[in-house]
Amino acid sequence: MAVRLYHLTSRLYVPVGWGVRKLADGAGSGAGAGGGTGGSIRDAGGALGKRAVAQEEQYFRKLEREQMEKLRKELHDSPSLSREAKLNAYLDRICSHEEHIRDHQQEADFHRNLALTHQAKLEYHENQIHQHQAAVAKLQDEIRKFGA
Repeated sequence: MAVRLYHLTSRLYVPVGWGVRKLADGAGSGAGAGGGTGGSIRDAGGALGKRAVAQEEQYFRKLEREQMEKLRKELHDSPSLSREAKLNAYLDRICSHEEHIRDHQQEADFHRNLALTHQAKLEYHENQIHQHQAAVAKLQDEIRKFGA
């Protein structure tokens, strides 16, 4: 029995017949536009809604890992699979890892840019603090002149 893998999402390779769940954009930020809702916690939005989405995504990632591990074990243990099928399975896994690498590189770049932006804003605000401290000191000197 040869197992044919199909690439359905950027993170998941699944055999034909397995379902894939897609979350709406902005999940956890309130009721979605799809007609259905994600439940009262997700509808409310805010931190609890985002936490619920994170837990849900964690559950599906765990389920995905378990399914992939089961599939890998079947591929590895199956003597009936041809050499070509095993090589294709390994190539699919390599592609999956390469996609994960690209995703993590994009996230790392985003956070590097965010850190640079925050550093620039920090320097701006520190400069503003110094300017206001100098203005306060100057005004205090003026007050002292009135008292003298």
